[in-house]
Amino acid sequence: MAYAPQLLGEGYVVLVNYDNQPAIAQQVQDTLNDIVGLAVYRQRPYLMAVQTTDAQVATQTLQTLSSARFTAFIVDSGEVVLLSPAIALPGNP
Repeated sequence: MAYAPQLLGEGYVVLVNYDNQPAIAQQVQDTLNDIVGLAVYRQRPYLMAVQTTDAQVATQTLQTLSSARFTAFIVDSGEVVLLSPAIALPGNP
């Protein structure tokens, strides 16, 4: 698959600061029971926990991550560049 960063459309993105510690990606994936992506926001890389047009879904995801003590926040998805929809982790297809 070719490297093709893309600007995301309308909606919300929940991002997680992973402090350049790849192990956090596995922990976030385990917490959400879903695959996480890699994105850039304001020229910094973050894990992308979810992209959605539903504010409730974004808020619920943020609450789940915050309860698990991850540094997460919601942003306008139009300001986010998706680098990869899925990070290469054991168990990801």
